[in-house]
Amino acid sequence: MKRITPILLSFLLILGFWLIPNNALAQVESDMMSSQFSSSFDTDRGIEVLDSDGDSFPDLTESIEGTNPLDPQDYPGAGLEVEKSLEKPSVPSARVGFPTTFCRSGYRAAGSRLCISTNVLNATTAGNADVFCRDRRGRVATYGDLRYLYLRSSLDSAYNPRGRWIGNQVGDDDYLCGNRDITFNNDPDISNFDGVCSRGDRRNYWCAHDRE
Repeated sequence: MKRITPILLSFLLILGFWLIPNNALAQVESDMMSSQFSSSFDTDRGIEVLDSDGDSFPDLTESIEGTNPLDPQDYPGAGLEVEKSLEKPSVPSARVGFPTTFCRSGYRAAGSRLCISTNVLNATTAGNADVFCRDRRGRVATYGDLRYLYLRSSLDSAYNPRGRWIGNQVGDDDYLCGNRDITFNNDPDISNFDGVCSRGDRRNYWCAHDRE
């Protein structure tokens, strides 16, 4: 067996000295990148989407919506917040004559102004869905309802619109229906998730009502 000469030993020590810090530095850089940027997988496009400014909206979503993906103060819906002066008083509603803010039985809050079915409802025709939601003192969740939910709550993935009725009649025999997957909060498809379907189809849906 060959002996390790002092020169070889010195070389190995120097090599180890440089390799260990470099590996550690690479790990630190990787950790910093992971903490600064978040990403999600877009199933419709089959790609990973990155959020560069950390505002929870992926760059692709911001590009589609026309906001700046590098500015955390500029994101979809940022200019639409209700002014404080227009909000209801913070005193108990009974004292100022307003009804108590609540969601009816079978609904849950999706932002401050919307209630939506806790669970997806059984497949039926568009007309029957209208009747069933009216029986529950609501409406079939519309494009506007779902758009509000996606921008004002963190329930996006629980309300994936693909294949569901969207309660807007757009023709003699046509209703909107979901044609995109929304699988994570602020998915790039939150502004364009609707297509047109025949009202005689049988589809699942949600009911919704205003939260006042």
